[in-house]
Amino acid sequence: MARLLGIITRQPVDFSLSIGQPQHITYSTHGWGVAWYDQSRKLHIQKGRRSALNQHLNQSVQTQIVTHQLIFHMRQATSGDVSDKNTHPFSYQHYAFAHNGSVNKEKLSAHLKPPFNANFQSEPIDSEIYFRAIMQKASEMEPQEAIKQVVKEANNPRGANFLLADGQTLYAYRFGLPLYWTRWREERHFSIQTPMGLKLSSTQLSSQVAYIISSDKIFSANWTALDDGELFMIRKNLNYESVKL
Repeated sequence: MARLLGIITRQPVDFSLSIGQPQHITYSTHGWGVAWYDQSRKLHIQKGRRSALNQHLNQSVQTQIVTHQLIFHMRQATSGDVSDKNTHPFSYQHYAFAHNGSVNKEKLSAHLKPPFNANFQSEPIDSEIYFRAIMQKASEMEPQEAIKQVVKEANNPRGANFLLADGQTLYAYRFGLPLYWTRWREERHFSIQTPMGLKLSSTQLSSQVAYIISSDKIFSANWTALDDGELFMIRKNLNYESVKL
Protein backbone atom coordinates (compact mmCIF):
# COMPACT_ATOMS: atom_id res chain seq x y z
CA MET A 1 0.00 0.00 0.00
CA ALA A 2 1.28 3.46 -0.89
CA ARG A 3 1.17 6.29 1.64
CA LEU A 4 -0.35 9.75 1.37
CA LEU A 5 0.43 12.83 3.45
CA GLY A 6 -1.05 16.30 3.00
CA ILE A 7 -0.56 19.49 5.04
CA ILE A 8 -2.23 22.88 4.72
CA THR A 9 -1.63 26.04 6.80
CA ARG A 10 -2.77 29.65 6.60
CA GLN A 11 0.73 31.05 6.18
CA PRO A 12 3.84 29.55 4.58
CA VAL A 13 6.10 27.69 6.97
CA ASP A 14 9.43 25.90 6.65
CA PHE A 15 9.65 22.14 6.20
CA SER A 16 12.74 19.96 6.21
CA LEU A 17 12.12 16.67 4.40
CA SER A 18 14.41 13.68 4.21
CA ILE A 19 14.03 10.04 3.17
CA GLY A 20 16.26 7.31 4.52
CA GLN A 21 16.00 3.56 4.88
CA PRO A 22 12.68 1.98 5.94
CA GLN A 23 12.47 0.31 9.34
CA HIS A 24 11.74 -3.08 7.76
CA ILE A 25 11.65 -4.66 4.28
CA THR A 26 7.83 -4.71 4.44
CA TYR A 27 7.91 -0.89 4.40
CA SER A 28 10.09 -0.71 1.29
CA THR A 29 8.87 1.60 -1.46
CA HIS A 30 9.29 2.02 -5.21
CA GLY A 31 9.28 5.80 -5.32
CA TRP A 32 8.64 9.05 -3.52
CA GLY A 33 7.42 12.52 -4.40
CA VAL A 34 6.41 15.84 -2.92
CA ALA A 35 4.42 18.72 -4.43
CA TRP A 36 4.18 22.17 -2.90
CA TYR A 37 3.24 25.75 -3.72
CA ASP A 38 5.46 28.76 -3.15
CA GLN A 39 4.21 32.17 -2.02
CA SER A 40 3.28 33.13 -5.59
CA ARG A 41 1.20 29.92 -5.86
CA LYS A 42 3.67 28.38 -8.28
CA LEU A 43 3.62 24.57 -8.15
CA HIS A 44 6.86 22.68 -7.53
CA ILE A 45 7.34 18.90 -7.67
CA GLN A 46 10.33 16.82 -6.68
CA LYS A 47 10.28 13.02 -6.94
CA GLY A 48 12.23 9.89 -7.81
CA ARG A 49 12.27 6.10 -7.81
CA ARG A 50 13.51 3.82 -5.01
CA SER A 51 14.63 0.20 -5.07
CA ALA A 52 12.69 -2.07 -2.72
CA LEU A 53 15.10 -4.99 -3.22
CA ASN A 54 18.45 -3.21 -3.29
CA GLN A 55 17.89 -0.64 -0.58
CA HIS A 56 21.63 -0.04 -0.14
CA LEU A 57 21.60 1.56 -3.62
CA ASN A 58 19.02 4.17 -2.63
CA GLN A 59 20.49 7.60 -2.10
CA SER A 60 19.26 9.64 0.83
CA VAL A 61 16.94 12.50 -0.02
CA GLN A 62 17.00 15.89 1.67
CA THR A 63 15.08 19.00 0.65
CA GLN A 64 13.99 22.28 2.22
CA ILE A 65 10.55 23.69 1.48
CA VAL A 66 8.63 26.85 2.43
CA THR A 67 4.93 26.46 1.70
CA HIS A 68 1.38 26.64 2.99
CA GLN A 69 0.29 23.49 1.16
CA LEU A 70 2.05 20.24 0.32
CA ILE A 71 1.23 16.68 -0.62
CA PHE A 72 3.66 13.80 -0.21
CA HIS A 73 3.49 10.28 -1.64
CA MET A 74 5.43 7.07 -1.06
CA ARG A 75 4.79 4.60 -3.89
CA GLN A 76 4.35 0.85 -3.71
CA ALA A 77 3.77 -0.04 -7.35
CA THR A 78 0.54 -1.80 -8.37
CA SER A 79 0.43 -0.45 -11.93
CA GLY A 80 3.32 0.23 -14.28
CA ASP A 81 7.07 -0.07 -14.03
CA VAL A 82 9.25 1.06 -11.16
CA SER A 83 10.60 4.27 -12.68
CA ASP A 84 10.98 7.99 -12.06
CA LYS A 85 8.15 8.86 -14.43
CA ASN A 86 5.62 6.65 -12.63
CA THR A 87 6.17 8.25 -9.23
CA HIS A 88 3.55 10.58 -7.77
CA PRO A 89 2.47 13.38 -7.46
CA PHE A 90 1.38 14.19 -11.00
CA SER A 91 0.54 17.68 -12.18
CA TYR A 92 -1.84 19.28 -14.66
CA GLN A 93 -1.86 23.07 -14.96
CA HIS A 94 -1.82 24.27 -11.30
CA TYR A 95 -3.17 21.02 -9.84
CA ALA A 96 -1.16 18.28 -8.10
CA PHE A 97 -2.48 14.76 -7.44
CA ALA A 98 -1.37 11.63 -5.59
CA HIS A 99 -3.28 8.33 -5.36
CA ASN A 100 -3.24 5.32 -3.07
CA GLY A 101 -4.77 2.11 -4.41
CA SER A 102 -5.68 0.66 -7.78
CA VAL A 103 -8.42 1.75 -10.17
CA ASN A 104 -9.66 0.47 -13.54
CA LYS A 105 -7.42 2.31 -16.01
CA GLU A 106 -9.18 1.06 -19.14
CA LYS A 107 -12.62 2.05 -17.87
CA LEU A 108 -11.54 5.59 -16.99
CA SER A 109 -9.33 6.18 -20.03
CA ALA A 110 -12.20 5.29 -22.39
CA HIS A 111 -13.86 8.61 -21.43
CA LEU A 112 -10.80 10.83 -21.93
CA LYS A 113 -10.76 13.29 -24.81
CA PRO A 114 -8.11 15.74 -26.09
CA PRO A 115 -6.19 17.35 -24.50
CA PHE A 116 -6.68 15.17 -21.43
CA ASN A 117 -5.69 11.93 -23.18
CA ALA A 118 -2.25 13.12 -24.29
CA ASN A 119 1.14 14.25 -22.95
CA PHE A 120 1.03 12.04 -19.88
CA GLN A 121 3.83 12.27 -17.34
CA SER A 122 3.75 8.49 -16.68
CA GLU A 123 3.32 5.40 -18.93
CA PRO A 124 0.41 6.29 -18.19
CA ILE A 125 -0.44 4.35 -15.05
CA ASP A 126 -3.91 4.05 -13.54
CA SER A 127 -3.30 6.87 -11.05
CA GLU A 128 -2.58 9.48 -13.71
CA ILE A 129 -5.58 8.33 -15.77
CA TYR A 130 -7.69 8.80 -12.61
CA PHE A 131 -6.25 12.31 -12.22
CA ARG A 132 -6.86 13.25 -15.87
CA ALA A 133 -10.47 12.04 -15.61
CA ILE A 134 -11.00 14.47 -12.72
CA MET A 135 -9.24 17.29 -14.60
CA GLN A 136 -11.40 16.73 -17.67
CA LYS A 137 -14.58 17.01 -15.62
CA ALA A 138 -13.18 19.98 -13.69
CA SER A 139 -12.81 21.85 -16.98
CA GLU A 140 -16.62 21.70 -17.27
CA MET A 141 -17.74 22.14 -13.64
CA GLU A 142 -16.60 22.85 -10.08
CA PRO A 143 -13.92 20.45 -8.75
CA GLN A 144 -16.23 19.01 -6.08
CA GLU A 145 -18.83 17.99 -8.66
CA ALA A 146 -16.12 16.73 -11.02
CA ILE A 147 -14.74 14.48 -8.28
CA LYS A 148 -18.23 13.22 -7.45
CA GLN A 149 -18.83 12.13 -11.04
CA VAL A 150 -15.44 10.47 -11.55
CA VAL A 151 -15.30 8.49 -8.29
CA LYS A 152 -18.57 6.77 -9.19
CA GLU A 153 -16.56 4.87 -11.79
CA ALA A 154 -13.22 4.85 -9.99
CA ASN A 155 -14.32 3.45 -6.61
CA ASN A 156 -12.59 0.14 -6.03
CA PRO A 157 -12.10 -1.94 -2.87
CA ARG A 158 -8.39 -1.96 -3.74
CA GLY A 159 -8.31 1.78 -3.13
CA ALA A 160 -9.44 5.01 -4.78
CA ASN A 161 -7.92 7.31 -2.11
CA PHE A 162 -6.31 10.52 -3.32
CA LEU A 163 -5.02 13.94 -2.39
CA LEU A 164 -5.62 16.82 -4.81
CA ALA A 165 -4.17 20.30 -4.36
CA ASP A 166 -4.52 23.56 -6.28
CA GLY A 167 -2.71 26.03 -4.03
CA GLN A 168 -5.96 27.18 -2.43
CA THR A 169 -7.82 24.02 -1.40
CA LEU A 170 -6.62 20.60 -0.30
CA TYR A 171 -9.01 17.81 -1.33
CA ALA A 172 -8.83 14.37 0.35
CA TYR A 173 -10.96 11.45 -0.77
CA ARG A 174 -11.23 8.01 0.76
CA PHE A 175 -12.51 4.77 -0.68
CA GLY A 176 -11.23 1.29 0.12
CA LEU A 177 -8.16 2.12 2.23
CA PRO A 178 -7.64 4.04 5.51
CA LEU A 179 -7.28 7.82 5.48
CA TYR A 180 -7.22 10.12 8.52
CA TRP A 181 -7.16 13.82 9.35
CA THR A 182 -6.21 15.87 12.38
CA ARG A 183 -5.91 19.53 13.36
CA TRP A 184 -2.45 20.56 14.51
CA ARG A 185 -2.20 23.35 17.07
CA GLU A 186 0.78 22.54 19.22
CA GLU A 187 3.32 24.91 20.68
CA ARG A 188 6.16 22.51 20.08
CA HIS A 189 8.58 21.56 17.35
CA PHE A 190 6.88 19.56 14.59
CA SER A 191 8.78 16.40 13.77
CA ILE A 192 7.63 13.04 12.42
CA GLN A 193 9.36 9.88 11.32
CA THR A 194 7.47 7.10 9.54
CA PRO A 195 8.32 3.39 9.17
CA MET A 196 8.81 3.95 5.43
CA GLY A 197 11.79 6.23 6.07
CA LEU A 198 10.21 9.68 5.78
CA LYS A 199 11.35 12.38 8.18
CA LEU A 200 9.51 15.70 8.13
CA SER A 201 10.05 18.60 10.51
CA SER A 202 9.26 22.30 10.84
CA THR A 203 10.52 24.96 13.22
CA GLN A 204 7.71 27.40 12.34
CA LEU A 205 4.68 25.12 12.56
CA SER A 206 4.72 25.46 16.35
CA SER A 207 3.14 28.92 15.91
CA GLN A 208 0.65 27.87 13.23
CA VAL A 209 -2.59 25.95 12.92
CA ALA A 210 -2.51 23.21 10.31
CA TYR A 211 -4.66 20.39 8.99
CA ILE A 212 -2.89 17.14 8.28
CA ILE A 213 -4.21 14.27 6.12
CA SER A 214 -2.45 10.92 6.33
CA SER A 215 -2.78 7.26 5.39
CA ASP A 216 -1.45 6.46 8.88
CA LYS A 217 -1.71 7.95 12.36
CA ILE A 218 1.85 9.20 12.14
CA PHE A 219 2.04 10.84 15.58
CA SER A 220 0.00 10.94 18.77
CA ALA A 221 -3.06 13.13 18.12
CA ASN A 222 -6.83 13.12 17.90
CA TRP A 223 -7.14 11.55 14.45
CA THR A 224 -10.49 11.25 12.67
CA ALA A 225 -10.98 8.51 10.08
CA LEU A 226 -12.65 9.47 6.83
CA ASP A 227 -15.56 7.26 5.84
CA ASP A 228 -15.66 5.36 2.58
CA GLY A 229 -16.93 7.75 -0.08
CA GLU A 230 -16.11 10.86 1.98
CA LEU A 231 -14.56 13.96 0.39
CA PHE A 232 -12.82 16.27 2.87
CA MET A 233 -11.93 19.77 1.64
CA ILE A 234 -9.80 22.33 3.50
CA ARG A 235 -9.54 25.89 2.19
CA LYS A 236 -6.51 28.15 2.59
CA ASN A 237 -8.32 30.02 5.41
CA LEU A 238 -8.62 26.58 7.09
CA ASN A 239 -12.39 26.42 6.83
CA TYR A 240 -13.26 22.86 5.93
CA GLU A 241 -16.17 20.91 4.52
CA SER A 242 -16.92 17.19 4.46
CA VAL A 243 -19.38 15.63 2.02
CA LYS A 244 -20.48 12.09 1.30
CA LEU A 245 -20.25 11.34 -2.40
